[in-house]
Amino acid sequence: MEMRRYVRHSPAWWIVGGILALLTAGCIVLGLLAQRDSAAAEAVPIGDEIYLGDYNYIDVQYMTTWAYRVTLGDGRKLVFYLAEDTEGYGYLVQLSDAEYARYADIVDYTYADDSGDGAVPDDTAAPSELAAPAPVRLAGVICETPEAYIDDIAAAVGMTAEDFVYTYGDYYIDSELTPDTGSSFWSLIASFLGLAAFVLLASAALYTAQLNITLKQLKKGKLLERAESEFHYLEGDRRSDALVSTAFLYGRRQNIVLPLADVLWVYRHDLKLLWAKRTVVELLTYDGRSIRENQRLYSQQVPHAKRKRVWATAAGIGGGVLGYAIARVLIRLLLS
Repeated sequence: MEMRRYVRHSPAWWIVGGILALLTAGCIVLGLLAQRDSAAAEAVPIGDEIYLGDYNYIDVQYMTTWAYRVTLGDGRKLVFYLAEDTEGYGYLVQLSDAEYARYADIVDYTYADDSGDGAVPDDTAAPSELAAPAPVRLAGVICETPEAYIDDIAAAVGMTAEDFVYTYGDYYIDSELTPDTGSSFWSLIASFLGLAAFVLLASAALYTAQLNITLKQLKKGKLLERAESEFHYLEGDRRSDALVSTAFLYGRRQNIVLPLADVLWVYRHDLKLLWAKRTVVELLTYDGRSIRENQRLYSQQVPHAKRKRVWATAAGIGGGVLGYAIARVLIRLLLS
């Protein structure tokens, strides 16, 4: 059991992964609650001071057919209309097709009471022969109108950009949006936490499975008891990443208990990234496995004869990267 406690992966991975998974679930719940609050939010009447992101409503008395259409990069289509409320103020609004259908009577009344130029009627328009329909409430989020949209819409209705902004403002009311009460924030946090939890838990599960396979192989080869016995009497710092006895290599980073007799080839090299430098050791076994450990492997009580033999083997087949490539080819030939 002492050996197994050393080579098994740190339980901190399971603990931290579980905590992150619980935090992810909590963020998802908070996001759903925020989304519910967003759907239940009530719009307030639009006032003299208008702020982007506010959730306001107007009571529409007049509305044109579409004045401008645009397709965004994500494929979303925006269709803009000109509207006028019961107090005579003009607005640029963005509606979906389904939402626009609610204003069919308003649109009919608009053009029956208009001079026919397609713009929202003004005070000089001829009186309508139709009875004015009841105003229809339009609620949405205040959004900024891009300058390119203003220029195009103004040209379409025969106005200058300055006159258009004076009449309709430099904003529009988007009826497809609801106020953001934090649901997107919680969704973003849940995504990051969920990804981190998945990586930790999946890695811990993978290392646990790898350790179980290693122990089964040792048991099958009748080496498990010997490996545990040698580890029990092994001298060295048990906090190090790797330990070596007279017959086994114990690595906690890779969850390995490897008989030294299985080691065919060893290669040591330095990894450098910017100012960070790290020495690693790669081992190649007779069955073709490649195992990487850090330099601490060689700071333990490796038998001198064994160390000399594995380095002589590596040097004999070329050494360095070339030796590694040659060894891999030879292994494949031997196993084929």
